Amino acid sequence: MKPPYHPIIYVRGFAATMSEIENTVASPYMGFNLGSTKLRQAHDGQPVRFIFESPLIRLMKDFGYCETYDRGDLIDSGFVARQREAGRGDDLFRSIWVFRYYEQVSADLGTGDRVRIPEFARDLKAYIHQIRDLLCRTAAEKKNFKVYLVAHSMGGLICRCYLQTLPDNQPSYVDKVFTYATPHNGIDLGGINTPNLGAFDWFHTSNFNRKEMRRFLKIREKGAEANSLD
Repeated sequence: MKPPYHPIIYVRGFAATMSEIENTVASPYMGFNLGSTKLRQAHDGQPVRFIFESPLIRLMKDFGYCETYDRGDLIDSGFVARQREAGRGDDLFRSIWVFRYYEQVSADLGTGDRVRIPEFARDLKAYIHQIRDLLCRTAAEKKNFKVYLVAHSMGGLICRCYLQTLPDNQPSYVDKVFTYATPHNGIDLGGINTPNLGAFDWFHTSNFNRKEMRRFLKIREKGAEANSLD
């Protein structure tokens, strides 16, 4: 383990409909591999091609990170053992992991039942422990194990839920968290905060209701904003 090259865990954002969820789980990197080719205009008015690679692809090309799929599935202990036999075991600590939390919601890969953010946060905790146990050989390695969390949109709320509800006597194994486009203080539609519709919340938009956010983030300070780290 050679900081700053800790394993990176990507946590994607919100998918509202079942078709969006199925499209999400159909992508090996849950959408983080999407890049784009855009046409830009040069100073003389001529169109020029501008290719933007996804941050995940650039981590692989520019910083030597490895992805963590093998033979059509996630890497397992057998793969790790083969890498160590080949002298490449330490390379696995410079790796990219995609937290495929929507698989259990998928009708194809899971139950088809919607899941709330606290359940996703518990799954994230289990996933971090799974990666630690897969890569670390000694008690010392497990104690010093760290990951980076990189989260888009609602994924940032899942990371916060994990970290803000973790008991004080338990290590998080998280070195740094980076979120982008995350609605840390909820979402307003037409100037009104997304409502909590209870049993009728088919798309789970209450994830972005500030009162509900304070509840699942377990913010104890009375009157604190939903973006409080408590």
